Amino acid sequence: MAGIEHFVEVARRHSVAEMGGDLEGTLATLEADPIYELFPVGLKLCGTGKVRRYYSYFMENVLHNFVDATVHYESTDRPGHQKESTVWWRAADGSVRVTQLLTILVYGQEKLRGERLYADEAFLRFLFGPLWDEMEPHEALLPS
Repeated sequence: MAGIEHFVEVARRHSVAEMGGDLEGTLATLEADPIYELFPVGLKLCGTGKVRRYYSYFMENVLHNFVDATVHYESTDRPGHQKESTVWWRAADGSVRVTQLLTILVYGQEKLRGERLYADEAFLRFLFGPLWDEMEPHEALLPS
């Protein structure tokens, strides 16, 4: 497994590509079969095909609706690059909303294994749009 400095660089490249609307550059930072986990709603999006569709949707429909963001905390320790932020975004009705967001870019073997997103449901639905209905329940949050 690669060292922490390697993962910090991969996470940096991922963020730059994602915010720059570079689909192939973003996907190049992910390991095969990535997993995107959404908390506290308890859903996940799995697989390269679905993640590619997510980022296509995100870059075409969501990215330009971010108004502002403030980072409150950032850490590069395991399990991944963690960032706590306040995000202002433009909803479909044109109103500007605010969300508290915790993002963890989860380290894999050589690249990113995926992401864990902690936010309110409205913001998560905004991010994932039509892929929301394709999400699976997160087994870690199911009753035993």
